[in-house]
Amino acid sequence: MKKTENVLTFREIFPTNSKGRVNRAGENLASGQATQDDLTAIENWRASHNHILNTFQANLRRRAKLSNARTPVQRIKRLETIENKLRRYPNMRLARMQDIVGCRVVFENLDELHAFRSKFNRSRFSHKRRMKKDQAGKEVDAYNYINRPKPSGYRGVHDVFEFRAKQAGRSKAAGGERWNGLNIEIQYRTKVQHAWATAVEICDNYTENHGKFSNAPDEYLLYFQIASELLARTFEDRRSCLPNWTIKELTSRFEVLEAEHGMLSTLAGIQPNDENFPAERNTLLIFNNETGETEVLVFQNFRDAVQNYFKLERESADGIDVVLVAADDPESVRYGFKNYFSDAKDFVNYIQDALYA
Repeated sequence: MKKTENVLTFREIFPTNSKGRVNRAGENLASGQATQDDLTAIENWRASHNHILNTFQANLRRRAKLSNARTPVQRIKRLETIENKLRRYPNMRLARMQDIVGCRVVFENLDELHAFRSKFNRSRFSHKRRMKKDQAGKEVDAYNYINRPKPSGYRGVHDVFEFRAKQAGRSKAAGGERWNGLNIEIQYRTKVQHAWATAVEICDNYTENHGKFSNAPDEYLLYFQIASELLARTFEDRRSCLPNWTIKELTSRFEVLEAEHGMLSTLAGIQPNDENFPAERNTLLIFNNETGETEVLVFQNFRDAVQNYFKLERESADGIDVVLVAADDPESVRYGFKNYFSDAKDFVNYIQDALYA
């Protein structure tokens, strides 16, 4: 673990390229033909989203303190993840990607999640919540993966907001219009849903599968589909991606898969990384897929953090995952990004309770 010196004065970073230029850079990235100029354009586009991250995170943090929610955490999307997403969705344009940055809030239960989200979405701010419309033109809650779980078993709720600065003269935030049109994704999860998503990412790291994106052997995907269904029914009285299966079918099939592949016992045997690190607003998590170890770098200001983030992305060997995150304290970082600390204890305990309670 290292701590950097504060060698630069913090300055806001704003977009310096047109959206057309950003889109061309994204197309070149997806096709494997990105130049250094393309990568520089993408780096600026990602870094400029920090302004809206800070704006929304401060609002969420203030509201979380008045509720039972976990302290919100935030992250900037990894370059590799952006590249993979552009390849999976050929019609997607980088400048329109909705989750370049995101904040996540975790709740004790569904009631607290829904109450918090409803109140936040009624906030009096100028930012626009982006909604999809059905064929009749009616707005729909398209990113509610609790009401409509993903086929993978992922559950949670995502809201996407488009940043819109207040008009100059009405706010001290004059000049914020430079970030107008940038998007941010807010993720809401219960602690049970968070445990499932964490376990998928940890298993993906250790097995080199991509269950998070439904790109894995059928039995691997089925294992986590069943796990999601068991957790949803046992702890939240809801259905997930296998709503027509009986509890007997779920438990018996899960036990067969566990006997064949031993993923639950593997997760239970992984020793979480409990290394202490100082509390700073900007944290780099560097996970080594081969060793299962995580290196933590902390920074006092965003500019230092993001410069090191992009440098590490360019220079890191295969099997090294780097992500730039932020939260108020180390415990919030550790909880919000449990997969980088190989901590699947909650998932193991929940599944054991669901199977044997």
